[in-house]
Amino acid sequence: MGRHFISYSGVDAADFALRLVAELAAGRPAWDLWLDKRELKPGLDWDEQIGAAIKACDSLLFVMSRDSVVPSSVCKREWTLALKYHKPVIPLRLHLDAELPFRLEPRQYIDFAADPGDGLARLRSHLAWLGEPAGVLQTLRDRLEDALRGLSRTPEPDRPRRSSTTRMRRRRCVGAAPSRKRALPALRQGTSTKPGGPVTRSASRSRWPRPPRRRAGTPPSSRRCGRISRTTSARWPGSSWAARPSVPRPSMSSTRSSPPRSAHRATGSGSSPRGLIRAKSLPGTAG
Repeated sequence: MGRHFISYSGVDAADFALRLVAELAAGRPAWDLWLDKRELKPGLDWDEQIGAAIKACDSLLFVMSRDSVVPSSVCKREWTLALKYHKPVIPLRLHLDAELPFRLEPRQYIDFAADPGDGLARLRSHLAWLGEPAGVLQTLRDRLEDALRGLSRTPEPDRPRRSSTTRMRRRRCVGAAPSRKRALPALRQGTSTKPGGPVTRSASRSRWPRPPRRRAGTPPSSRRCGRISRTTSARWPGSSWAARPSVPRPSMSSTRSSPPRSAHRATGSGSSPRGLIRAKSLPGTAG
């Protein structure tokens, strides 16, 4: 159950406020009301405590008596603060000659002057309705109408404006390009998911470049350059570069004692003129 603030005049409605709080707390369901005579803590500012209670309450019960409806009454400050915080204000008429203030005239009051028992039953029913989904929705609608009414009366320079961060986020959400996963099926068909219309393949390729193809069984160096060795792919087809055995290369110091490269090529499948030319150019070989 929520908590409700009761606004009354201590001149002519103090006894009625005490009885109302006791009857609402003793019934089923029990309602919790904030009463200044019971809730105000000594040593602290009473106006700050009342302001914090109105801000935290679910609604404000305004007791209409002869003294509470005058413009100089303290109750005017309380229900004005409740309207500022967009809280529901429920008028309770205690005296027949008490009239609603100007800002509260459109609101329907609960009459306790003619029949107090019927007024208490109607108040219980209304408080229960405020806690239901329909009552919560109506409260939100009233708050929205009050906010729009206050915004329309505010001068143009004093109205709140959207920040640059909010505008940038809205632009990104409205005109953002689709992700690559979502755009790939459309790009293959020659179209795009943008609201501007179809996009040709040339334009789509320039905007979303395709990644280079990786060939299996190529070393990292040749994979970066986009080249592949015929000897490597023929010797170890389908194997990874880490599993391949390393081929020792002859050092410069062993070139004089070792036979020329032409001899190595001659022992293989056959020699080539290109190999012979390279062998002649090596130092220490016979011309």
